[in-house]
Amino acid sequence: MNTGDVILGSIGSSLRQDFTAIGDTVNTASRMQAEARHGEVIISEAVYKCVSDFVVTEDMGEKPLKGKGQPIRLWKITGLKE
Repeated sequence: MNTGDVILGSIGSSLRQDFTAIGDTVNTASRMQAEARHGEVIISEAVYKCVSDFVVTEDMGEKPLKGKGQPIRLWKITGLKE
């Protein structure tokens, strides 16, 4: 999961249109999804800052992601806080 600015809307021509989201935030989320194993939920630092009071996480460290100049710190959600 990632959060940030995106371009959202109907994209295409009069013959074929799709409602979609595009942008770096979406691309980063896709790269993060590729890092996740079956059943895992991986979150970015931006999401971590929003949900860290509610979830138990495991710091995965900084991971290089395709298309990103700098490694991105990722967390794996392992449970919910009570």
